[in-house]
Amino acid sequence: MRMQIVLVALVAALSASCGNPGAVPVSPPPGGAFSGTSSSGTGTVPPPTTGSVPPPVRPARLTLQAWGVRDGQLWPMIRYTPVKLAVGGLAMRALLHGPNAAERTAGVSTGVPTTSRLLGLSIDHGIATVDLSAEFAAAGSPASERMRLAQVVYTLTQFPTVHGVRLRLDGQPVSVFSGDGIVLPDPMTRRNFHDETAAIVVTSPAIGGTLGPGTTIAGIADVFEGRLLYRILDGRGQSIVSGEYSVGCATGCPGGFNIAIDQLETSRAVAGTLVVTDSDPSGDPSRRVVVRVPIELAPAFDVLSPVEGGTLTSPATIRFATNLPHGGPVEVRLFDSQFHLLGQRMVTGLCPENGYCPNSSVVTITIPFQVAGVVPGYLGFTALHGSGGSEQDALEMRVTLSGG
Repeated sequence: MRMQIVLVALVAALSASCGNPGAVPVSPPPGGAFSGTSSSGTGTVPPPTTGSVPPPVRPARLTLQAWGVRDGQLWPMIRYTPVKLAVGGLAMRALLHGPNAAERTAGVSTGVPTTSRLLGLSIDHGIATVDLSAEFAAAGSPASERMRLAQVVYTLTQFPTVHGVRLRLDGQPVSVFSGDGIVLPDPMTRRNFHDETAAIVVTSPAIGGTLGPGTTIAGIADVFEGRLLYRILDGRGQSIVSGEYSVGCATGCPGGFNIAIDQLETSRAVAGTLVVTDSDPSGDPSRRVVVRVPIELAPAFDVLSPVEGGTLTSPATIRFATNLPHGGPVEVRLFDSQFHLLGQRMVTGLCPENGYCPNSSVVTITIPFQVAGVVPGYLGFTALHGSGGSEQDALEMRVTLSGG
């Protein structure tokens, strides 16, 4: 009964919004369209065909951060939930549960004792009072004890209605923590744990999360001259996207970054790696901050058949799925090596028109074409959207064409 009362109070508190410059937004990363170009050609165009039944639109969900530890510094463990009530309690329970399998494989751990239990949580005038069981104060090194306090403070101050945290153990207020005599500020804030904060923190995508069209690379960085470099590597370690971003805050102050992904130059959904670094001018690699996040790459078009460089015999059978931040038809075209159009199909019904469309059903189509012998060619995919279909997402892959 006590927990129910506390969580109802938390819901009421979180419904009133006030600013918190140190907090990371908890809303889902914004989507966004991107544009590309498609090669054109001339030739006889066969009649269009229709694609599969559209999948349901992705339901709205809330993004929460439970802060763990990676490489000795704070790292966000991202959790998603459709529940929008008592979010502070959900975040704390996620913290107590610890990292998932993908996070543990990537080196994420926790300083919070696994036997710790959440006994209560309330918010009053921007101060969250969290009541944990006595196991939370289990003996450890001073550094590990500070880290577990930092994890709690960062987990609760992600919300704009919370700017400070007070601790209770088994219902009793705590001003000096553990046998090491750590004096707790009243209240504890993120500024009290600067040494536990990494220079670069990536909040999106999550470890093991998906990166594709309409998604963003987001987080906080405190790097030299506010200059951030990023690369997206495919499963072979080859860079397929790279760039730089100005955080907008010079050395010595953290600033947020939000980088929209335009397009991924890959024709298959594969495992990849996001690499984010600073721009240390010394040239000494040992001084550079390097953050690596294992991810899944989800290109606009996931082509199951043919493979890159594979052979197509007329009529060509093509199997693909889409991962698009919008609705609209998809144009599939075959070209010879001079980009003369040999055949095409227009596929509709993949997604709700102008709706979010990740991971559509697999579509199988055929395109008849005529060539003499065996010749090189190209297979192109173009998704039309926007006013009059003027904006395009595109993929082009090399194939071998056989006249049969």
